[in-house]
Amino acid sequence: MKSSKILASLLVLFTFAACQTTQPKKLPPETPNPGEKQLWGSESPRPAWTVGEEVSIKGEVVTIVAMSDKFATEKYAREDAEQSARKHAIQRFSTEVKSKIQNVVNMVGVSTDINNPARVQQEFEGQLSKGRISQMQNKLWYLEKWQDPSGAVYWKAFLLSEIPKSILDQALAETMRTENAKLQGQKSNATSDDKKASIDSMMKAFEEIEKNGFTLE
Repeated sequence: MKSSKILASLLVLFTFAACQTTQPKKLPPETPNPGEKQLWGSESPRPAWTVGEEVSIKGEVVTIVAMSDKFATEKYAREDAEQSARKHAIQRFSTEVKSKIQNVVNMVGVSTDINNPARVQQEFEGQLSKGRISQMQNKLWYLEKWQDPSGAVYWKAFLLSEIPKSILDQALAETMRTENAKLQGQKSNATSDDKKASIDSMMKAFEEIEKNGFTLE
C-alpha cells in the first residue's frame, strides 16, 4: 500500500514537471567599465537573443546561449564562446537530472546507499560525453570589438547553439536503464520487504522519468 501511494505521488510530480514551461534564466546584463567604448558590432542594435534564456526547450530543440570572455582576437573569442556553450550545457543538463533523482529519493525515502543522485548525475554526464554533446550546432553569432581605457582592443563573442531534444532523451533513457539494472541487483540482495518495496518505487519512478524524456524545471 505504501509503495502504491508513493508511486501515485511520483506520477503526479512527473506529470506536473513534464507540463511545465521552462523558467527564464537570462544572461546577466553587461555594464561596460568606465572608459570602455564599443568600436564595432556585427549587428546594430545588439540582437535580442544575446540576453535571452541561457538554456531553453522549444518543441524538439534545446537552445543554449553563451558569451565569451574578453580576448585579443576574434578567433579566440569564438573558441571560448563555443567551449562555454558546451560546458554550460553539460552542467545545466546534468544538474537538472540530479535534481529529478533527488526529488525521487526524498519522496521514496531511500538512503544514498540505494541510490545516490550525484552518481546518477555522473552517469548522465558520461552518456552526454559519448559523442552526444558534440551534436550541438552553432546557429547564430554576434561579435563586438571594444577598447578599454588603456587603448587595448578586445573582442567578445555571443553564440546561440542548438541540440535536438532527442539526444538528451536518449542519454536520459540510457542513464535510467543503467540505474534500474543496478537497483534490480540490490533488490535481489535485499532482505526486508520494506527495502524491496522502496527499490520497486525507485525503479518505477525511473521508468516514468525515461518515459517523459528530458525536461527543464
